[in-house]
Amino acid sequence: MITREEAIRQLEMLSMTKEEAERFLDAPVEERRKIVQGVQKRIRGELMPPMFKESLMPMSPEEGPPLPRRWEIRWPWKQ
Repeated sequence: MITREEAIRQLEMLSMTKEEAERFLDAPVEERRKIVQGVQKRIRGELMPPMFKESLMPMSPEEGPPLPRRWEIRWPWKQ
């Protein structure tokens, strides 16, 4: 069995902050999921430049199918 400090260190290697790692170890399953989702969201925000993020966002249903904007695929009736 590993110590709490070792568990925190390993979670930090997975991009968690020390505070997130400590909360993660003490939290119930649902709260753990929220912590992991927050870490994933933060990492995506740090790794992708803003203009690239926008081009990967899906279009609204009024504009076209829910595909990345950069493909520029629109509904046939929307010219």
